[in-house]
Amino acid sequence: MSIESERIQSSLKALRSLGQVGPSRPEPKTSTTYGSAEPKWQEQVRAGNIPLAVEDARRMVSLLNPNDPNYDPRLEAYVRGMSQAERGMFERDPLSLYSSASNLTDSMIKYNKLPLIGSPEFKFLVEEEASMQEVRNRPLKAENSSADYNTWRKIAEQKTTAEVVDTIETLERNYRLAVSANNRSLKETLLMLETYVPPKPFEANMQERRLLEGRQALESMATYYDGHLPEKIAGWYRSFDSVNEQQIALFNILCSVGGGLEGYYDALKQAGETLISRARYHASVVDFRAAYTNDDPGVSTVKLEDTEKVYIKDTLASKEIRETQVEMLSQARRLIMFNVDVAQYDVDKPMNEEGLMRINPDTKAGIEAKREILASRIENLRESNKDAEADILQRHVDSLERVENLNLKNHRELMRLVFGNIDKNEWVTWKSPDTGGEVTTPKEILTWYASGDKVDDREKWLSKMMSILIWKQNGKGVSDFLETADEDEVLRIAKEINEKAENIRLNIGDKVMNSNIEFAAAKIALVSWIEQDKGFQTSGPLAWKYNYINEIGGRSLGRVERTYESGGLYKAFDSINLWAYWRRWVSYKAGLKSTTSFFGPASDEWRREVSKHGPDWLPPLNRIDKSPKIKKIHDRFFDDTPEYRLWRARRLTGNNKLTEVELNDLISKGTLKEPKIDDFMKGQLNKMGWTFGSSYEVQIPMYLPKTFHTNIWELMVDKNTKETVWDLYRMGIMPKDVNWNVYNYESLDRMWVSMSMLTRFAKFFVDTYDAERDPQYQAFFKDAGVQSIAEMAKRVFLAFRDLPEGYQQYIVAIVPFMIAQHTASTVGLTSTDLGSPGSKEKVLKQWNFEMSKWIRAAMWTPQVILDDGQLYDGASQDIQSLRNDITLMIMYYKHVFEKVAQAAYKSDKGKLSGFYNDQIGLYKGSLKDEMSSEAGEATFDFGQGRLTEPFDNGENAVAALLFGDRR
Repeated sequence: MSIESERIQSSLKALRSLGQVGPSRPEPKTSTTYGSAEPKWQEQVRAGNIPLAVEDARRMVSLLNPNDPNYDPRLEAYVRGMSQAERGMFERDPLSLYSSASNLTDSMIKYNKLPLIGSPEFKFLVEEEASMQEVRNRPLKAENSSADYNTWRKIAEQKTTAEVVDTIETLERNYRLAVSANNRSLKETLLMLETYVPPKPFEANMQERRLLEGRQALESMATYYDGHLPEKIAGWYRSFDSVNEQQIALFNILCSVGGGLEGYYDALKQAGETLISRARYHASVVDFRAAYTNDDPGVSTVKLEDTEKVYIKDTLASKEIRETQVEMLSQARRLIMFNVDVAQYDVDKPMNEEGLMRINPDTKAGIEAKREILASRIENLRESNKDAEADILQRHVDSLERVENLNLKNHRELMRLVFGNIDKNEWVTWKSPDTGGEVTTPKEILTWYASGDKVDDREKWLSKMMSILIWKQNGKGVSDFLETADEDEVLRIAKEINEKAENIRLNIGDKVMNSNIEFAAAKIALVSWIEQDKGFQTSGPLAWKYNYINEIGGRSLGRVERTYESGGLYKAFDSINLWAYWRRWVSYKAGLKSTTSFFGPASDEWRREVSKHGPDWLPPLNRIDKSPKIKKIHDRFFDDTPEYRLWRARRLTGNNKLTEVELNDLISKGTLKEPKIDDFMKGQLNKMGWTFGSSYEVQIPMYLPKTFHTNIWELMVDKNTKETVWDLYRMGIMPKDVNWNVYNYESLDRMWVSMSMLTRFAKFFVDTYDAERDPQYQAFFKDAGVQSIAEMAKRVFLAFRDLPEGYQQYIVAIVPFMIAQHTASTVGLTSTDLGSPGSKEKVLKQWNFEMSKWIRAAMWTPQVILDDGQLYDGASQDIQSLRNDITLMIMYYKHVFEKVAQAAYKSDKGKLSGFYNDQIGLYKGSLKDEMSSEAGEATFDFGQGRLTEPFDNGENAVAALLFGDRR
């Protein structure tokens, strides 16, 4: 062994033993690593005031510091190669070499090896250290140096105490760094989503790796202790374990819902291809539970035992950061919805029920009924010794009680003051167009979803919401404080929140401010909900609002107008939302080029009326009373009078001479179902019924959905209570209080499957031109048959299967409508060509023939194909004959479309005739000279018909060609 190697080995040995003296070494060169002059330091060493072991440690650290004149690269290489357990005090810059999670576990292991201050082990180490120091320093002292043993004990106690305290401080610092590193990963992922870059596997690799390193480090540590964690570090371990799992779950959800941004500018494409278009992350309800609640079977425990808390007292870990982050996510959800709530005064509802967070008259009774149901289930679980499950349900009962006391009035007032105008003298009063009730509000409410893209607006909203989220008084958050606050107190805290918000806004990107764990958690919670709402297809219901409009173009209005923002990169309304896309079609797209084969143009009056209301409002079904002929058709199919009953039976049997006696005989033999739409089905259809006001002055009855349910929270249904997660959110229940165990494991993927199926028939309503070129629908409509009806019914079932009200009524409404609409388009029933020579009789014959084939196919469709529940469980269903209902609804739409075609024909006939007369006058003028020399002769080419007549009779001849002699 070389002399140099001997020196290194001796130095290490001396340093580890903290008492042995190695072989003689040359005096070190001058160094000021620790900020003190070397001669003075050596004097203190020689005087015995600084133990030689401390000097050895100092010199060893100098040898590892490249900036020190005594730096020895060979010694550094040797130390770097030591085992992880040996290198604790030699690490020069741990964060540059190891992940924050690894450093946390390293410091936990080191802490576990140290004795607790004041323990017998601690006292033994102090005595041992004092004895060693006394022995080591004896040659430098007088022979009576043993009289200073108490001094050595005191020095040893200080040294050992300092080492323990330093380790705890290091452990706390590394815990903070580990949590912050994970939060940084979440913020980086959110940044990708904000710029509409859906995180794909391997594209969010750095963020994912940082999060998973925490899990790997914890698993390695558990293996290190053979699955038996020492109690001393169990609290530290479990604290980080629970936070890490919560952050991993949130990351997974963020990445998964990022897939919902694919094809961002094409609603139908995005909805239909999200599931299968590319590699993507996958999130299950297990992730929802782990991200939004403190329930997670993936960690040993979330709530720390008191004995475990002893070891992490008064540290960041002892504050149970997971609970903080879960609370922030939950409060953020509620606050965001209240913010939207005050901007969405629903002018169709009584004034005490306006907005998104609506409490209807049945809510109190509903809460009580739900409480009783849950109480019964809790009792059964307790009797079955399933206390853990019972505790989860009990927490849900507790959340219901808190919601029952949720002060909606104060929440709305606070949001109006903070996001509207703190000065109520500048508020405006307006009347509901329906109820006539007066409402006083700010002119405009700032929301993230329906406000502009300006940096100032974005930062104002975020800073105000963060200020509300982190506001506390006497340990109470905003919601708890508002429960009993009076009007003056609400105004006071609104002013406090606004002042704090301005400070946040001026420092929105400040790294020191963002280093605060609570602040960072609040920011992540707010932004993650904003981005998730787009991926969860929730943004449409949140992206409209009412603004008070003083004037437009100099014209005084003095009223509120329904508005939404769209057409920009960062507009929430632009995110995929068939719910909103359908409503936009209803309000103004109907009758444009892509939908001319639909019902033709909507009347302008009808469009204006629809546009004044909230997105889920459409003119009620009773508007068909304005169209006597349509009203009569409706009564024939929906009323049960004997006359209409027999009328329907004759059409079902094709026997116009069928008598009442013969009808009853057919029914008693089972040859014919009762010729009526099932009572339950009629009720369901009427609930979703509305009217389309066409420009033909005909109110057309519609049973299509008023909204397309693409919001995942609406598709997550508790099968026991029939409530959706969206229902709970609107009641004010927070995600942390939702029992996620009762929902479908694959809810997110299930939603995307539903949306994919939804787009298959949604095209018929929002883009008919494109839909008719869909190869699948060309196959469906190629031949009227059982297979076609079954296939369309399956797609409707898949789209609406998770709705609490069921899916059967949508099959009965949508499938017959699609059949009638497609057939009408194919044969030209609603086309202007209907007026061409001889086409009317031809079109009507073809229409009746094609619809007869569909009616026959419907009557031959097996019932079990339409409703699998009857096949599998044999239970008596509320809807007794889905097949019969579909058949009658095909007939219903057949008659409705005929009336619409008649109205369209008469309207077009008059307009076309007038247009022709206007044009022929222009024609006469343009050919004046030519006709004088040609004896007024002109030629008109109409394809099959060629007419050459004197011009004086040309008008009548062309009219006859266009409209026929009898028209």
